[in-house]
Amino acid sequence: MVQDRRSCRGFSLNLRHIHELPHERLVCPKLKIFRLSCMDPYLEIRTNFFEFEGMKELQVLDLSGMHFLSLPSSLGFLQNLRALRLHKCALKNISMISKLTKLEVLSLVHSNVSKFPREMAQLTRLRLLDLCNCSKLKEIPYNTISKFSQLEKLCMENSFTQWEVDGGNASVAELKFLSQLMILDVKIPDASLLPKEELLENLMRFRIFIGDVWDWYENYEPSRTLNLNNFYTGLHLVDVISKLLKRTGDLCLRELSGTKNLLNLDREGFRELQYLHNCSSLLTVAPPNYLLPGLQNLEVLDVRACNLLKELFNFEGLDTHNVHVGRLPKLKELKLIDLPELKHICKKGLPRTEEITVQEGAEEAVEDFPELTFLSLESLPSLSSFYTLRRPGIPIPALFDERVAFPSLEFLRISGLDRVKKIWHNQLLDNSFSNLEEMKVEYCKELRNVFSFHALQWLPSLRVLTTAYCDSIEEVFDLEGVNFLEDTTVTHLSYLGFNHLSKLKHIFNKDPHGFLTFPGLDLVEVFGCGRLKNLFPVSLDRNLLYFQKQLIRSRPVEEIAEEDGGVMSSYVFPEVVFEPVSNLQARKGKEFLVDESNLY
Repeated sequence: MVQDRRSCRGFSLNLRHIHELPHERLVCPKLKIFRLSCMDPYLEIRTNFFEFEGMKELQVLDLSGMHFLSLPSSLGFLQNLRALRLHKCALKNISMISKLTKLEVLSLVHSNVSKFPREMAQLTRLRLLDLCNCSKLKEIPYNTISKFSQLEKLCMENSFTQWEVDGGNASVAELKFLSQLMILDVKIPDASLLPKEELLENLMRFRIFIGDVWDWYENYEPSRTLNLNNFYTGLHLVDVISKLLKRTGDLCLRELSGTKNLLNLDREGFRELQYLHNCSSLLTVAPPNYLLPGLQNLEVLDVRACNLLKELFNFEGLDTHNVHVGRLPKLKELKLIDLPELKHICKKGLPRTEEITVQEGAEEAVEDFPELTFLSLESLPSLSSFYTLRRPGIPIPALFDERVAFPSLEFLRISGLDRVKKIWHNQLLDNSFSNLEEMKVEYCKELRNVFSFHALQWLPSLRVLTTAYCDSIEEVFDLEGVNFLEDTTVTHLSYLGFNHLSKLKHIFNKDPHGFLTFPGLDLVEVFGCGRLKNLFPVSLDRNLLYFQKQLIRSRPVEEIAEEDGGVMSSYVFPEVVFEPVSNLQARKGKEFLVDESNLY
C-alpha cells in the first residue's frame, strides 16, 4: 500500500509501543521536514527507510529519542539535508552522518555518543554543532573541529573536556580557525591547554570555563560568562583572552596567581561587566586608577573564600575634595562572605602632606551606592568598619557612618562580624538607609545592641528585624540619652525575632513613654533568651491593644510587661493561647511566640 501525500511538506510521527515501522512507503515529493519520535528502545528503522523518492528533497530530519546500534545506511541518500536532530538518542557509531555534506545544523543534545569520528571533518558547511550534555563524549580527533570553518555556534556544555595540546584529541588552538564563530559554550580543564596566540575574537555570546571546578548547572545571568580557576595572569595567558575580558558580562575568579589587583588582567577595564564573583587570591579587587571606568556597569559583586583580601576597594590617591565619589553607580547586590583578613570595604588615605593635619569641619568624601538593594556581610571576623580614612588617633566607632550612603538598600544581613561593637554611628546621611525593609543580625559576638533611638529615625521603612546568636547583646533598642519630649518616632516594624541571645535582658533599656510606637507590629518571636526579663515597657504594652492573639507558652501574661512603679502591669490581651509550637497552625492576626524551654 502506498500512502499518497503529494502536497505534504512536513510529517511528524509520535509512536509508542511499536517495535517496527510499517513497510509501506510515503509518497511525499515535496516533503521538507520529517520528524519521528519514539521512546521505545526496541523500535527498528529499516536500513533502506530513506531510499525512495519521497525523501529525496528532505531538508530537516528529527529522530529524537531513538536507539541506534548504527544509523540506517540509507541516511546517506538524503543529500539535500540541512539539519539533523538526534536528541536523547542511544548512538554508538555516527560516522554515517559524514556523508551528509550539505548539513548545516547538527544537534546531538543529551545523546550518549562517546566518539566523534574523524570522518565528520567532511561536514565543512556546518554552522551549528550542539553537543550539549553529551557527557560520555571523550574523543574528538585532532584537526576535526578546525575543518568547520563556517561554524557560527558551538555548544559543549557538560560535554567534551579531553582537550590536548599535542596528541590524538582535539586542541583548543583549533578554535582559532573558526573565524565565523559567534556563540561558544566550552570547558577547558586547565589553563595550560590554551594556545599562545589570541583566539575567539568575534564571539558575541559565550560561556567559557577555564579550570576543572566549575558547574554548568549554576545560574549564569548574562550571555557572556567567563570563569577562571588556577589561572596565572603573567606571560601570554592574559593576551589570549584579552578581548573576551573586554566583553565579559559575568566574571568568576578562583585561585589566580601572578596578580595583586583584579584589573591587572585587563588594563582597559571591564566596561561591560555586570556580575563579578569570588575573586580569591586577591589583595584588593580594584586599584583606583581603573575603578570608575572599568566597573561602571557592574551590577552584582560576590566575593567569598579569599584568605588574603584586606580591603575591597582602595581609593588612596583620589581627590578627597570631591564629596560624592560615586564609584559603582549600577551596583545592585554586594555579597562578601568568608574573608578572614578583610578589615575595611572601602579604604581611602589622604595624601601624605595631609596625613597628620586635616582642617576642622572639612567635608569628607561620601561613598555612594545609589542602586544597591542587597547587602550581605558574612563571616568577616576582621572587619571593623565599612569605610576607613587613615587618620592617626581617630577611631572608627561603627560599621556604618556618615561617609557611606545606601539610598536604595532593601535587605541587609550582618553575620559573623566579630570586631563590630556598634552598627550605626550617631550621625548618618539623610535617606542613606531610608528604603531598608529587612535586616538580619547574627553571630556578632561583640555587638552590644542593634539600634539607638536615632538609628530608628533613619530607618523609616524597616519591616522585619531578626537578631540571633549574638552573645554580648543585652538590649536591642538603646534609648539612653533620648529626650522624648523633643523626639517622637513611629516605626513600621511588623516582625521582631530574637533567637538565642544569651545575655539579652531587655528589648528596650528605657521606657519610651509613648514617644516610640509600633502600630504595625504583627508577630514577636523569642527563642532561647534565658535572661530576658520582659518584652515591652508598660507604655508600649498598653499601646498594643490592637493585638488579636498572644502566644505565650509558659509564663503568665502579666510578666510580659515591665513593672511600673513597683506594680506589675496586669493588662490582659484579647486572646492568650498556650500550646506547643509544633501544634500551631497558620494563624491570622497579631501574635507573640515565646519559647518556654529557655525563657528563665
